[in-house]
Amino acid sequence: MRSSIASGRPPLSARAGLIGALWLVVLAGPAGAQTLPPPQLEHPRTPDRLSDPRLAATAVEQMQRLIREGAYEAALAEAGRAGERHPRRVEIDFLSGVAQSRLGRTDEAIATFEALTRDYPELAEPYNNLAALYAGRDELERARATLEQAIRVQPSYALAHENLGDVLLRLARRQYDVAARSASTTATATRKLELVDELIRRTTPEPEREPPGGQ
Repeated sequence: MRSSIASGRPPLSARAGLIGALWLVVLAGPAGAQTLPPPQLEHPRTPDRLSDPRLAATAVEQMQRLIREGAYEAALAEAGRAGERHPRRVEIDFLSGVAQSRLGRTDEAIATFEALTRDYPELAEPYNNLAALYAGRDELERARATLEQAIRVQPSYALAHENLGDVLLRLARRQYDVAARSASTTATATRKLELVDELIRRTTPEPEREPPGGQ
């Protein structure tokens, strides 16, 4: 799966107004299986001018800065201080899900993104992030259905299309693997499995390093 630095389009819809980039979460496949490139998560990027915390004028900007610097617990604390009635709560909750994901608190992150898809069904990015977390738990059918919903919401969402392709590739690999292990296996099924594994190997990125100050 291709990694990118910036999405080049307004994330969380024009109404939400987040500054967009892509973020990868390390997703483990089933034991002994070829690891697929991890589905990519939408991640609001902090502008360089906010690297100084004194310039973070809002809770959202402060959370963006803290996440960029790897201070995920501090970002969640900032979300708590913002309060449930914060006018930009959708962005705060989205950033909370990102921080929870980076801390490995997958169940909490899933709950956060599921709530966002219920409360803001017109936003595509929470569906994408939720699907990436499902895929990380090898719940590929749920990931597929969730990415398809993201595309229904925003048909031009290139990242969701790419992630859906990767999920479908993983599903295809499962079937080729079953066929290759069968007593009546054919050379064609085995060759297809080898080709899928080669594609996965060639497109799997190097593991990301945690930014300085990661928690």
